[in-house]
Amino acid sequence: MSGKFHVPTDMSVLAAMDALRTRSGMEMVFVANVLPSCDAVQVTSTHGARTGTMSDLVVHRGAGLGGKALLLNRPVAVSSYKSASGITHDYDAQVLGEGLETLAAFPPVLSGSPDVLIYLGNRRRINLGERWYEHLRPWVQQLVHAVSAPVRPPDRSTSLESTLSDSEIAFLLRELDEIVDEMDSEALRTRLAQVRARLGGPRAARGPANPPNLTRREIDVLREAARGLTNRAVGANLNLVENSVKAYLRTAMRKLNVTNRVQAIIAARALGLID
Repeated sequence: MSGKFHVPTDMSVLAAMDALRTRSGMEMVFVANVLPSCDAVQVTSTHGARTGTMSDLVVHRGAGLGGKALLLNRPVAVSSYKSASGITHDYDAQVLGEGLETLAAFPPVLSGSPDVLIYLGNRRRINLGERWYEHLRPWVQQLVHAVSAPVRPPDRSTSLESTLSDSEIAFLLRELDEIVDEMDSEALRTRLAQVRARLGGPRAARGPANPPNLTRREIDVLREAARGLTNRAVGANLNLVENSVKAYLRTAMRKLNVTNRVQAIIAARALGLID
């Protein structure tokens, strides 16, 4: 790991970023604030980062993915960033340094604030559709509201346990688990794991105790969908009608306990069911 991280200290912002990351099925969320000139945004908060390459990054209007979203005032996404031809590549060192393959940007008009642009990133290739943006709009706006809310100074007369909800404590424990797993230094990993153990609570599960029993057809459909194909194209490849493809996707999502096909693909990959 290198560089510095901009992890927000406000728990409402952290919780909103975590909710958006979970709902989207993406690995990284970062928030950029529109600068006073209105010609650029600067990354101010990240969640799910493995490096510090995105911290403080200034993206100018029309440059890169976020700059294009700012210029066009509409969502912009690329499923293969390195080879994307519709954007400039001014920020390749930062984006590729974080290992991001799929990248999406929600401009101020969609986020509900004139001052905030939201990015979502994933380290695997995912093809995103228009309905994906609409599905995420409430969680994007929830994050923008949390970012825009005035920060109140902490009440020093209360304890940590009384100021944090159970869900916020659980979120912090999951964050520690992820950090422990991603650290390169064995010595630091051990020290942090010891601190984590003293905080108590069960360690976040790395996967379901009983992996879902997907049928061969459900796995085949997910594998084809992971290639970015439409339901009709998936059906043509597998000799299925489109409604059958939809039915297999629905049952796979139910078994994987997710709500959309992007999350289903990510979950299936995490379980080793598809490449």
